[in-house]
Parts: sequence; structure tokens; C-alpha cells
Amino acid sequence: MPENTKSLAIVQSIIDPGKNLNLTVIAEGIETVNNKDTLIKLGCHIVQDYLYSRTKLPKEILNHYTSLINQSLTNYNSLDIRYNLQSNSTW
Repeated sequence: MPENTKSLAIVQSIIDPGKNLNLTVIAEGIETVNNKDTLIKLGCHIVQDYLYSRTKLPKEILNHYTSLINQSLTNYNSLDIRYNLQSNSTW
């Protein structure tokens, strides 16, 4: 995309109205770091697609985030948190 000036002009003409209306501009179909960098420079706020992850079924997404939550809870529970009874605060 960055090599083709006509493509850049078309992409810019799509991004500009969103920016002018203070909308969050999201680009779909990003497969290379070069495309991502170009779109960010043109004013795109969010990019998504195979550069970050293949398409997932809803159950796969739920399993992924459930795993992340469980991992976070495990890490949180393993912290050494002491309770100060006199001041009712943690340190």
C-alpha cells in the first residue's frame, strides 16, 4: 500500500471524514507492519486483522479471555499482601 500513491490517496480520503468528525477510525484487513505503520501515520486510530490474530470463533475468544482472567487471578492470589490491623491498610 505505501508504494502506491493512488491507493494512499483513496485510503486518506476514507480516513479524513472520520477524523474531521472526531470519530475513532478503525482499519480492517491489516496484514503487515508496513500497512499498520502507514495507516497510523495517515490518522487511523485502531488497526486489526491477521497482523495480530487470525479470525476466531466466539468460543475461542471466550476461552482466550477466560484463560487470561484465570492467569491474572492466580498471579494476584500469589502476591504477598499483608494487612496492617492498626491502620486498616495494605502495604
